[in-house]
Amino acid sequence: MKYLITILILLIGGSWSSFANSNPLNQWKVSCRATTVHKERKTWIFKTGKNRCGKGTSFGQRAEIKSNSISPNHKGSYVFESTTSIKAKSPRKFSFFQIHDGRHNFCNPPLSINVLPNGSLELKSGLQNSKECKVKYVWSKGASIKFDGSKQRFKVRLDFDGKGGIITNVWVDKKLQATQLYKVINKSYGSKGYYLKHGSYSSDSFKYEIRSKNMRVKRVAS
Repeated sequence: MKYLITILILLIGGSWSSFANSNPLNQWKVSCRATTVHKERKTWIFKTGKNRCGKGTSFGQRAEIKSNSISPNHKGSYVFESTTSIKAKSPRKFSFFQIHDGRHNFCNPPLSINVLPNGSLELKSGLQNSKECKVKYVWSKGASIKFDGSKQRFKVRLDFDGKGGIITNVWVDKKLQATQLYKVINKSYGSKGYYLKHGSYSSDSFKYEIRSKNMRVKRVAS
């Protein structure tokens, strides 16, 4: 009987472990063979690096990681969280967090959360309609990002509606900064799958170090 209980505990524990690790949006790897990204225990570290997969693009600097993907018809809510610090004496505009969808037609991705040199946030979405790419912007109301290495709590909630649409809410240090809505307007130019990117991606190269500690993506109740 004791052996049976032990086996059941192991089986249940194993199934819970498998469930916990089954979230594709929390499974990460280095993007585009970046050589300036590495992990120390629970902290991802990003430093200035060349764009090693940027043929045909004006973005010359890239140091990112990317997650596995989910179906564009997936319905559910997820929260990305990280304790982040950024050191940069002369910051340039860079993309800090993105939702990509496998399109390779030079339209903007469904979401880019960009950090501006003054510390404010810009949420940018590319809406594909026929051969035209429309871009939608939302800005945070004030400067919230620090470049002196201070630790800040970064949180993004993503609500996927099951039809390709996404509602995004962004917090910094528990303060809501901005909300963005993405909606598919032409299914012929729809998404192949949604996956996340985190790090730094910019047109201009500048010296920086980003540390992202205890980063995770968890599924939450809708």
